[in-house]
This record gives sequence, structure tokens and C-alpha cells, in this order.
Amino acid sequence: MQTVAGAEFERTAIRTSSSVIEWSDIPQVVAMVSSDLAEAARASRRRRGRVTERRNILALIDAGREDEAVNLLAEGFHLAAAVGSRSTKAALEAAARLYAGDLLDTAYFMNRPHQCLEGQSPIERAEESDEGLELVLNMIGSIEAGVYI
Repeated sequence: MQTVAGAEFERTAIRTSSSVIEWSDIPQVVAMVSSDLAEAARASRRRRGRVTERRNILALIDAGREDEAVNLLAEGFHLAAAVGSRSTKAALEAAARLYAGDLLDTAYFMNRPHQCLEGQSPIERAEESDEGLELVLNMIGSIEAGVYI
């Protein structure tokens, strides 16, 4: 007996046109298909010349290249993750605590308006004042702790 969304049924396998997928293998099949789709999208971007290298800020810092990491945060690509000293501090915290150093994810977070910040982005709020920076750092800590905000 299998339970899905509260309903019980006896299906133990799914028959496709070319094979039988055991019920217990479905999570792995979904993961493989998702991975294949992601790789196909990357290959398509490569063919069209739209490959963007994803730089890891923490890797740069670990390699003793902190200035380069800060410059990447300030320069960004089309989206800067920091514009001044306060937002740089907030962006480095977000990169380290939430996004494993990923520049793209950090820049997106820093520029996305947030309800917790009264519709401002973390980059805007952090640059306003020391209190704004503290609010952004507290928000990062809450997200890291798993609090939905």
C-alpha cells in the first residue's frame, strides 16, 4: 500500500512505453530528469554563447584574494551586490551565511525588495544607516536559522 497526498493505493510500479519504473525509484528518476534538464539548459546557453562563470566569493577569500572578492561584490555584472561599505558588509555576510559564496545568488538577494525591509532591498536599507545595516544582518541571521520572514 502506497500513500500519496493522503490517498492510499496499491500501485507498486509505473509502466512507460519502454520500461517499468518501480515506485521506490521515482525520487531518483525525478532527480535524474531534473539534472538532465539543467545540463541541457547549460549546454544550450553554451551553444548560444551565454555562459556566465559563477565566481565563488568564499573561495576567493580562502585563497587570500579578499580584495578581488570585495571588487566582485561591488562590480557585480549587471547587478551589483554592494555599493558602499555597509552593503559590502551585508553582502559578505549573506554570501558566507546563506549562499556558500555564490555571487549571483548574493547579488539577487541584495537587490530584491523585501517585505521585512518595508519594500526596500537589503542593499538600499544597509546603505541608509548603521541601524539599517543591523536590520539587514539580523534578517540574514533569521534566514540562516530557518525563520520564515
